[in-house]
Amino acid sequence: MSYLVDNYGHKILSGQQDYSNIDWLQTHLGKKPAVVGFDLMDYSPSRVEYGAATTEMEKAIDWDQQGGIVAFVWHWNAPKDLINQPGKEWWRGFYTDSTTFDLQYALSHPDSEEYRLLIKDIDAIATQLKRLQDANIPVLFRPLHEAEGEWFWWGAKGATPCKELYRLLYDRLTNEHQLNNLIWVWNSVSPEWYPGDDVVDIVSYDSYPSGGDYNVQVGKYDQLLSLVKDRKLIAMTENGAIPDPDLLPIYHADWSWFSTWSAHDEKTNSLDHLKKVYNHDYVVTLDELPNIKTYPIENNEIPSAPTGLHAESGNRKATISWNPVNNANRYTLLRADTQEGSYKQVASNLKATHYTNKGLINGKTYYYKVKAVNKSGSSTSSSPIRVTVQAKNK
Repeated sequence: MSYLVDNYGHKILSGQQDYSNIDWLQTHLGKKPAVVGFDLMDYSPSRVEYGAATTEMEKAIDWDQQGGIVAFVWHWNAPKDLINQPGKEWWRGFYTDSTTFDLQYALSHPDSEEYRLLIKDIDAIATQLKRLQDANIPVLFRPLHEAEGEWFWWGAKGATPCKELYRLLYDRLTNEHQLNNLIWVWNSVSPEWYPGDDVVDIVSYDSYPSGGDYNVQVGKYDQLLSLVKDRKLIAMTENGAIPDPDLLPIYHADWSWFSTWSAHDEKTNSLDHLKKVYNHDYVVTLDELPNIKTYPIENNEIPSAPTGLHAESGNRKATISWNPVNNANRYTLLRADTQEGSYKQVASNLKATHYTNKGLINGKTYYYKVKAVNKSGSSTSSSPIRVTVQAKNK
């Protein structure tokens, strides 16, 4: 987590879902991703009952030994009530259309078989995650993904029971099973579905534009930025087309990592695009990762307020600069019409120690303050600085 925080806004980590795709990347690109996504799906008890078996844990341990970052999603097969008919087979049991399992009923009836089976499933997954904890492996853990889409049973009854299930899962894994190796990744954009800052470390979005569309999805990034008020990291936890790394810093779409879902498909990501991405200075690959196990822990102190504010005016604009704060990762700029007025956010997630505020009114006086931000929180505001906007003489 400390490494992700330090890297955030400076570079994006490359990622790939499914360990079986890594050899193809190595063969064709000469590189491996920084993050590999694995799936807890076939550890779901209702799949095990049908004979499902998997070696995802062994693969994850192997990837960790190579120095890579491990991510896990859980396609949670419904605990019971699988339809198991053609087109709705048991192995599709995580889809809403392939089970009649009623999450709302289960949660509102803690004495029911349905609730007992929810707990049984969570405990089964805890056993597997404990193997990774015992091996000292941190995990980017993304349960109940894409919930607001409602195509998975955990989202089928709406936001309230889904959030309740997420908090139940968090409480049982953290407090009952004492798992401390999980970095909790929430995977929906809507404020209605957000389970709360106290149970989420990172927020995320799954991006599937048309094949060959390498836009950086800044709109979705900004939605998540607003959702968590710039207090959490933001990741692209699944993607088809990989966003163009040339454009990511330009649009300040500071995704922490991406994770390409499918195997190589020329229409989704051309080979030329993949080569560009994996050899780009803005993209971190496996060979560029530090030793995560010995990475220094971030300074946990909240940063001090910025000092040394300076303002320069121009035609309908003002440039504000300030001194860097040692343990700050980014800055927030605020503005008011009077010194004692209500200061509103102008820009957030700023990595540089200066910002040009455009579209102002010539002849008008504005007041600015700056806050420094890191993982632990935000500083108090700096002392205000006053600037009267005016066009300079030619």
